[in-house]
Amino acid sequence: MRLDGPATLEAETDANGRYVVAAVPFGTYTVEVALPGLKALRTVQVEDSEVRLPLELKPMEVTTSVVVTPDQVETKDPALSETISEKTLRDAPNVDERFES
Repeated sequence: MRLDGPATLEAETDANGRYVVAAVPFGTYTVEVALPGLKALRTVQVEDSEVRLPLELKPMEVTTSVVVTPDQVETKDPALSETISEKTLRDAPNVDERFES
């Protein structure tokens, strides 16, 4: 747990998540508590001899990025093409014809 304000103070929580920070100068503080993947951030005004500040740890925002790059694709030569005339199609044998006949 960390206090940032007129003074910067740190404390560790006990097994129940409770903490005590003594001799805090009066003023406005930002209180930050963090655990791996969890965080709580709150502002508190210290004006009295005792301030109770319950905090709720919430999941931290996860930021990721993905970069996608295409593989180098091999380019193949296009297949050869040929134009067939109408006469070739008309004179072509049908299914029942054989080249021997």
